[in-house]
Amino acid sequence: MSKSKDRRAFLPRSLEDCAALLAAFAENQRPAVPRVTPVPPVVHAAPVTEQQVTEITKKFTRLGATSGKDDPKNTTPLSGNFVRIRSKLDHKIYQYAVSFDPQVDNMDFRNKIIKSVEEHIGKVHRLSGFIFFLPIKLPAPAVYETQMPDGEPVQVTFKLARELEPEDVPMAFYNVIIRRVMRDLDMVQVTRYHYDPKASHAVPQHRLEVWPGYQTAINEFDGGLMLNIDVSHRVLRSETVLDLLGSITRRCDNDKAKIIDECSRTLIGTAVLTRYNNRTYRVDDICWEMTPMSTFDTPKGAMNFRDYYKKSYDLDIKCLNQPMLIHRPKKKEMRQGQLEQICLVPEITYVSGLTDELRENHIIMKDLAQFMKATPMERKRAIDTFVQRVNTNPNIRRHFEEWGLELDTKLVQYYGKTLPYEMVYFGGGVTHQTDNRCDWTREATNSPVITPVDLNCWAIVYIDRDVQTIKSFLQCYLKVAQPMGIQVAQPRLVPIKMDNNENWVRTLKQTITPSLQVVVAVFGTKRTDRYNAFKRICCMEHPIPSQGIVRKTISNEKKLRSVTQKIALQINVKLGGELWSLKIPLKQKLMVIGIDVFHNPAKRSQSVAGFVCSLNQHCTRYYTRVQFQMENQELIDALKICFIDALKRYYEINHYKPEQVIVYRDGVGEGRLQMVEDYEVPQLKSVFEHIEPNYSPKLSVVICHKRINSRMFLHLNGGRELANPPPATCVDHTITKKPEGWFDFLLVSQHVRQGTVTPTHYIVVHDESELTREQFQRLTYKLTHMYYNWPGTVRVPAPCQYAHKAAYLSGENLKAPASSLLAETLYCL
Repeated sequence: MSKSKDRRAFLPRSLEDCAALLAAFAENQRPAVPRVTPVPPVVHAAPVTEQQVTEITKKFTRLGATSGKDDPKNTTPLSGNFVRIRSKLDHKIYQYAVSFDPQVDNMDFRNKIIKSVEEHIGKVHRLSGFIFFLPIKLPAPAVYETQMPDGEPVQVTFKLARELEPEDVPMAFYNVIIRRVMRDLDMVQVTRYHYDPKASHAVPQHRLEVWPGYQTAINEFDGGLMLNIDVSHRVLRSETVLDLLGSITRRCDNDKAKIIDECSRTLIGTAVLTRYNNRTYRVDDICWEMTPMSTFDTPKGAMNFRDYYKKSYDLDIKCLNQPMLIHRPKKKEMRQGQLEQICLVPEITYVSGLTDELRENHIIMKDLAQFMKATPMERKRAIDTFVQRVNTNPNIRRHFEEWGLELDTKLVQYYGKTLPYEMVYFGGGVTHQTDNRCDWTREATNSPVITPVDLNCWAIVYIDRDVQTIKSFLQCYLKVAQPMGIQVAQPRLVPIKMDNNENWVRTLKQTITPSLQVVVAVFGTKRTDRYNAFKRICCMEHPIPSQGIVRKTISNEKKLRSVTQKIALQINVKLGGELWSLKIPLKQKLMVIGIDVFHNPAKRSQSVAGFVCSLNQHCTRYYTRVQFQMENQELIDALKICFIDALKRYYEINHYKPEQVIVYRDGVGEGRLQMVEDYEVPQLKSVFEHIEPNYSPKLSVVICHKRINSRMFLHLNGGRELANPPPATCVDHTITKKPEGWFDFLLVSQHVRQGTVTPTHYIVVHDESELTREQFQRLTYKLTHMYYNWPGTVRVPAPCQYAHKAAYLSGENLKAPASSLLAETLYCL
């Protein structure tokens, strides 16, 4: 990427980086303090003409950006959750580093101190951390004496950092303004998003509450400066953390060791909300030695937590022997001056968000869907309401006018293209032409698979009281396997009389033999500890393909056939079989790699990288590796080992080396894209010389972003109605960002029946291939068909999804990498 032409390349990557940089700069180069009171200059801005507005706004549109209207292939009329922002700035904006003497860490105090010197700096200003924006230039030295809210004298110093032209204003400035807008609308900030507690929806039957809100961000896109706004919801539980601790205590029969273990497993790593200040915290630990009667130091002496909350928030804490929740400051919070841990009282703390247990309750999720699964039309109405509130609020309008900004009233419209639908190939010459539903369940379960693996020696371990369920399942399995071309012999049935972990572990170890192909375990209930023990035995201690089933899944006779069909396909894949394929018409010998990273919420210092690569041209066989990454270890160091082993195995199977390697990389934040190109790509290329001195295949690296706020709406009836765009819809202009030297696109690959579809954002940060952009888009879309755990398309290319499954299994269940003996089987499904 050429940085000389990108003026924004020299800016820090985030607002926090700016704050840290400028704070350090101001601290180290603080000027001498003459006690003067400068007279603020008077700025008379000339009236801005419409032509000037048009010219200034054009500066925000990148050169070469296309509208999509002139391309005959772009035939799908779309709009998105974007609203244009027009800039009327005809003068510079001045960016200052502000410092306080003595140091002031409290953000409210900083704002009040700044307000007290408005007679010198004017009323039009924006403060974010230690970064300060003004439409006027202050005379130097800009040093002012004032008082803190508590009466203590304080000195404020403004040091000029940059003079910004309209097109050079950092996005941080605009996002500070939009946060001010949300406050003027009486929205409450929870984490990064804003919600309206006054419009909350109660779900009393489940003791839940839903706060509606918005996710907002201003950024520069190919179509210009835009506000990306999406509807968001926050689920809160009506019960407090103390209620949750009480239910866990009763469930564990007052066994202290079990209580501590279960509470830690349930709470550590979760987000909680304190309603007295509407802030969220991450629970990092539970301190059983501390109670609300424990004391801490204050400037006026020691104080206990009960008295503190009574004095500060007028809250009465009744339970005085409850443990305390511990939140340790993040790096961002430490940069802002918060160095000490925060102790939270469970009685006045509420669990925020959905737990895995709640997500698995279909009744709860169905009741929540009526509030949270917004259709495209509902999203548009919510965005229109927000825009109308902004444009009709006199305070917000005045604030926008002060900075020369104007928010459009309509959603951005553009055109997209629909890629060709794919032909899916099965065994025996059976084919299926996909359509806008992208679902081939019937064909996958009633057609021969490409490579069947016969079950000649396998075992089913189950609880002896479930014998009738096992017989029904086995009979159904024998029937559904025949159309797939899989021959199934009678398994070895291994009943367990005592349903406890010790018996399960002992029986599994006795059952697994060298001749056994696969072991199937049918559990009575869904228990994480038992499943983890099962997977550790089968993936690490005695490596063998394994399949875990919960009895409830195969107990419903009406659903037994469809469930058994999916289990049969899964087992065939885990044994090395191939289910279906697509034509990938590339001349070069191809290897596709998927990389994803799993972050364990309970251990922030450790993450798990999943690495999966294809072993043949049709991307139907895969090689899987997992590496654990410590806090100070570079991810690429672990991936290089996996890459070398994968290339060697590819050559052993095919007797030739790949000529084209395409890497789909998930788990990369937007601020780290340059690091991938500058550091990871050269490291990946250095692997080739370890295979052969002159070996140099063409390498492409694509970043996949699933968690984005961009939405696409398909226009129906001339735009009077909106719907979800069909699968294969692709957009590569207007709402994309094309950093110089890269290209990106948004792709909808799956069909959704509820709510609004979310496209996936692909950014090609390095490309040595000879593929055109459309060929790259088509290859990406083809690979979303190759995930064998679902007979349909998924959101990301299959190797990336396999890497996610492998990393999650090792990080969440195994706590260690799986055995290399299973590397060529998709054991993670």
